[in-house]
Amino acid sequence: MVQLPPDAVVLGGNTCEPHHAVRFAPKAWGVQFHPEFDAAAIRHYIRHQRPHLQSDSAMQHLLDAVAELPDRTLVLRRFCTLCHQASRPGRKKGGNARALPPW
Repeated sequence: MVQLPPDAVVLGGNTCEPHHAVRFAPKAWGVQFHPEFDAAAIRHYIRHQRPHLQSDSAMQHLLDAVAELPDRTLVLRRFCTLCHQASRPGRKKGGNARALPPW
């Protein structure tokens, strides 16, 4: 399992990957997912990866699991809002990473 730095804040995860979104500092965030991708983009990516998959049935299994995420645009909007707030002139420099609101 990945060991995060002590000040890192996990913002999102699941049973497969507990660190899908992490805030390392006020202006340093990382995500292991792509909320900018809709279902069509993900399906295209899976088909593009066909040479690296074990079989057509493996590809079909992945394609069948793809679903639209209705909140993906909300995640992007909130992320952009947080970035904008963190970069505004006059904002206190430094500080605790936990001072930003969680997603």
